[in-house]
Amino acid sequence: MNGFILWMLCCASWSLGADIFVSPDGDDAHAGTEEFPMRSVEAAVRKAGQGHYGKGCQIILADGIYHLEEPLLLRPVHSGLTIRAKNPHKAVLSGAQPFVADWKPFRDGIMRTSVPSGLEMDVLLVNGKPMHMARYPNVTPGERIFQGTARTRTIRNG
Repeated sequence: MNGFILWMLCCASWSLGADIFVSPDGDDAHAGTEEFPMRSVEAAVRKAGQGHYGKGCQIILADGIYHLEEPLLLRPVHSGLTIRAKNPHKAVLSGAQPFVADWKPFRDGIMRTSVPSGLEMDVLLVNGKPMHMARYPNVTPGERIFQGTARTRTIRNG
């Protein structure tokens, strides 16, 4: 009889949902408990879609930045899923591609670095602050808005 009651309690907790914990210091091979959190939000979403998590499942994010490697795929099985920060405003989901820059002085207080080949970007953040990106000499003739203008460089059409 005691085994039956334990089984009923387990089934009730599964149907109400479960918590999956994620931390930048975690490991996706972990169970997703608070003591052994997963590392990526994508892996936690996949886990939440597995049968026994049920409606009301929560993915709880520890403080930190979570760089998404792929889009989050939410399907009907994820109905009722909540993704939230453990501490409000302390967890960030980011689609940005981080890279380590080797900044070197250029001239007149200007710093420069190389970026990985093929990297496309429209915003450069350094320590969380947006930076002005260089436009010259990498100008595209005929494009005025995004390539900008300067007193030292004029683009003529025709």
